[in-house]
Amino acid sequence: VTTDSVLQVYHVFFDYALRSVEGMMLLPEAARLNENMIAQVQKEYETIEDPEVKPEAGAVLAYFGAAQLAFGQELPADFPAELRSLVESEMELIESASGVQESPIFGYKLDYSLFTPRGHYTRSEELTKYFLGMSWYGVVPFPLYKADGKTPDKQSAMRSIIASAALARLPDEDGGKLWESIYSTSSFFVGSADDLTPYQLSDIIIKVYGADPDLNSIADPA
Repeated sequence: VTTDSVLQVYHVFFDYALRSVEGMMLLPEAARLNENMIAQVQKEYETIEDPEVKPEAGAVLAYFGAAQLAFGQELPADFPAELRSLVESEMELIESASGVQESPIFGYKLDYSLFTPRGHYTRSEELTKYFLGMSWYGVVPFPLYKADGKTPDKQSAMRSIIASAALARLPDEDGGKLWESIYSTSSFFVGSADDLTPYQLSDIIIKVYGADPDLNSIADPA
């Protein structure tokens, strides 16, 4: 018995455990949470009137709409028509995985080759769906600063606020607990996130806007 053979056995066991958890537990939970987020963000989108905030709420709703299709689910029948075509165009680029293209939703370039399934994610349709949906979350962040790390990205920050507020406003079993279940399980296998979590963002939002922010006011905080 060599060290290499032990490591190979460990790798086989780890990969089997990971793909089993992803296919049987994490995919259904992620799809359910995403569906809940669409419902909540759509409520926010329909009530927001501020002309500077409304487009960012639409981008957030389209963001979760694209994830919905990536996870193999359908968009709600009442999904806003003005956003549906953007989401469907985004999904075409995700499925084509054809390299750097301009995102129909966000207007900046994304590397769609990152959506090419690999490893155990090619083993089943469910694992491929999980890979595409979770890759979408990872490839399209909402950074608080632009690429120089110094200039605030106001539009992206508003998107972060809208998404975090929507998660906080969901009933705990439909939002926070689902997110914790997904995050704690995935981080056990692959490590903690490098980016800010929704809870960390919520702490910042509460300090600036209060516990129940009026999303119409986030463009110009007092």
